[in-house]
Amino acid sequence: MFLNPIISQKERIYLYHSMKLMVERERGKDGLSSRETPNSLRFCEWARRIDRPDLPERLNPQHPMVYFSAGYGLPEMGYMGGLGILAADHVKQAVDLDYPAIFIGLAYGFRREEVLGDDGNGRTSWTNVEKPLGQPRDTGMTITLKNAKGEDWHIKVGRHDVSSKSTQLLTLQVPGVVYPEDGGCNVRLANGVVLGFGGYEIVRQLREQGVMEEPVFYHLNESATVFGALAVLDDLTNRYDGDYERALAELRTKTILTNHTLVPAAEAKFTRQQFDIIFNNIKNPVVRQRLEDFIRARGDQLATLDLALYLAGQYNGVSEYHAEIAVRTFTQQYGRPFEFKAVTNGIHPKSWNPEMVSFLTEQGVLDKFGMAIDNPTKYAQRIDQIDPREMWVKKKAKVDELRQYLAEGKRVDQFGEKVDLPEDVVIVGFARRVTEYKRWQMMFRDPDKLRTILAENPEVHVVMSGQPHYKDEPARADLESVKRMIAEDPLLRARIHFMPNWTPDFARVLIPACHVWVNTPRKGQEACGTSGMKSGLGGALQVSVIDGFYAELLKDTFYAIEGDTDSGKELDSLYQRLEEAIADVQDPRVWADSVKRFWKGNPKDRESGLHIASGARALAMYTNMALPRKGYLIPRIHRGI
Repeated sequence: MFLNPIISQKERIYLYHSMKLMVERERGKDGLSSRETPNSLRFCEWARRIDRPDLPERLNPQHPMVYFSAGYGLPEMGYMGGLGILAADHVKQAVDLDYPAIFIGLAYGFRREEVLGDDGNGRTSWTNVEKPLGQPRDTGMTITLKNAKGEDWHIKVGRHDVSSKSTQLLTLQVPGVVYPEDGGCNVRLANGVVLGFGGYEIVRQLREQGVMEEPVFYHLNESATVFGALAVLDDLTNRYDGDYERALAELRTKTILTNHTLVPAAEAKFTRQQFDIIFNNIKNPVVRQRLEDFIRARGDQLATLDLALYLAGQYNGVSEYHAEIAVRTFTQQYGRPFEFKAVTNGIHPKSWNPEMVSFLTEQGVLDKFGMAIDNPTKYAQRIDQIDPREMWVKKKAKVDELRQYLAEGKRVDQFGEKVDLPEDVVIVGFARRVTEYKRWQMMFRDPDKLRTILAENPEVHVVMSGQPHYKDEPARADLESVKRMIAEDPLLRARIHFMPNWTPDFARVLIPACHVWVNTPRKGQEACGTSGMKSGLGGALQVSVIDGFYAELLKDTFYAIEGDTDSGKELDSLYQRLEEAIADVQDPRVWADSVKRFWKGNPKDRESGLHIASGARALAMYTNMALPRKGYLIPRIHRGI
């Protein structure tokens, strides 16, 4: 039973009313307004599971979290890169837990796809085109903002089907594509204003309608969302009769900024001349003047990260190593000390491998919330007791699903051809957004060594996928170099398959099928490495640089690539570890033992692949950061909090 046998009378009353409400909903008798609706029973259970019985009084439908993100990796919203896909996982995890939250984002008009055609000389070619996206369900709410000329600008608000009673995903509709042009273009600034000022206008209208009261905290998912915090500051300053310092202090007490990348090109910078669209939407003259001073002090230019670091009260890095790098980077850049906490991102496991989640739950390894069970000794014992044959059957089913998917031509390779994988295939996966720091070319830097590995292991096929930003010329050049090497070498062409148009839908088929997963970012620039969490959940052996969440694992739980970045030692280590992983896959029992080491980790310190991958664990830590209670931290989850 989830209940502590000794609970207060107040808790008993609260749980009684929660259960009564759930029964009324089942019978179709829920006529309560949102103001009267308590948290669901499931949320109350989860609160007690993470040792936070006080949480429902503080975080509830009347006082939810408000989460801003520029993108969510859902088919109807467009997707480009891991941040949006991760944000969608946060939504789905919150829905599973009935976590009281309003997620706010943008629904784009188009997404870019590569379409197969003919280059005019009888050769296949891929052309980048914009494909229209379906729009979310209309809520009937329209937000009015001011454009750069000060004219009214009306934006429709949509609601997405992943929403639930306690968790809402609401988006503002904008034309164009996710990540348009370069970081400092007017379109990106306009999108930021719609997301921030428009998103907070949604909150304000819901408050006026009595649907909710004051949000309990705000979560800024990267600095592109900073105008949401600026809109909150503007409103608070108005409410406090121009007392800017009081408003700023309150904003900081309830705002978390999560930083995902330290790559400078990812941060948008704008000039003062572009800022009319922002000033037109600020209502309080004091806030307007303070922002003017802030920009002037920076040479009439403003980086969104600079403003976000100023407005937020707490900063989070998405892994312990990332947080350490962020502290050093920002302390040096800004000449003042920074404190970053470390909530390593998790995934929504049921979205990526529901069969494996069910299996591990049946084995008593995961609890009903998808978290590692709370007894470290039993956790390790139960993983040890899993039958390797059952694990192999689960893996084989996912491999066969991918083989059929590719054989049917649902995805074709760079040559426009179907991919036929042999029945006994060993799949090495490398799939992620194409950008320079992820080092797409690393596996190809010694072609002779790569050919030798493939020749000595005829059952091995490498499946690669990814897509660069259409303006990222270095990344596009890297990808074209890789594709050219594959095309010009008969062995590579037969055994390495680049699949254009990387999407979450394809990822859900490919990632669980991989036997080996390769991760080679430039060390210190990866954020958390959630693709490794997804593939590791499905039993892929991890060949990775010691970065992101891998830096929190014991080295013997994965195939660690060692050596200085871009050194010969590092390259040799990559090929050596890849060979070791491929060899271990050949024997199902050896493979199972290796997977178990990753799943189990060091139970005493809770540093295991399954534990870190849990989205429910990550959401608990974000909540503890925003709403701390003395003595109530999840035990030994991370050293960073």
